[in-house]
Amino acid sequence: MNVDQKILVRQITSYTCSLACLESVYKQHGHTTTQQSLLNDYPDLCFVGRILDGRDISGALDPDEFEALCRELGLQPLRFTELVVENIEALRNLNDNQVAIFYSAKFDDNPAQRHYFRFLEIDQSDWFCFMNPTDTTLFGVIPQRLIDWQTQVFVLTLPTSSGDISGEATAATE
Repeated sequence: MNVDQKILVRQITSYTCSLACLESVYKQHGHTTTQQSLLNDYPDLCFVGRILDGRDISGALDPDEFEALCRELGLQPLRFTELVVENIEALRNLNDNQVAIFYSAKFDDNPAQRHYFRFLEIDQSDWFCFMNPTDTTLFGVIPQRLIDWQTQVFVLTLPTSSGDISGEATAATE
C-alpha cells in the first residue's frame, strides 16, 4: 500500500489516539485542525481536565463520547458494534468522503488500555491496513483473522459541500 505520509499522525498524549485519528482525517482533506485545537475548541466534548487515578486523561473518549464529538464536528458517524462480514464489505467500499476509525476495547476495564486507530484499506491479501497513532512507524497491517471481532468501527461521512468540516470553521472564526 502506498500511504501518504502526511496523513500519519502520532498522538500528542497517551490519551489522544481518537483525536489523532481525527487529525489524520482533517489532514487528508486539506484542513489544519489538530489534536490540540480539538482539545482547545471542544473542551467539554474532549473531557479536558478528566482525571483518573491522579492522571490527566484529557482526550480519552469512550465510543459514545467519540460519536458525540464526531456529530458535533459534522462527520455523521455510523457505528458498527461488530466486525461481521457485511461490515467488512462496507469497509471495502468506502467512498472518497468516508473514512473509518476502529475502537478496540480489549482491556475495557482500564481506559488507558482502550485504543483508536484509523482504518486505511483492506489490501489484496485481505489484510487490514491502518494508522496506529502510538506506533513508531504510525502504519501497520494485520490479517483479518487477528482482528478482535468485538472491535467497534465508526464510518465517518465528511460533508461534501465545499469540503467544509466543522471545527475548522469554528477555530477560524475565534
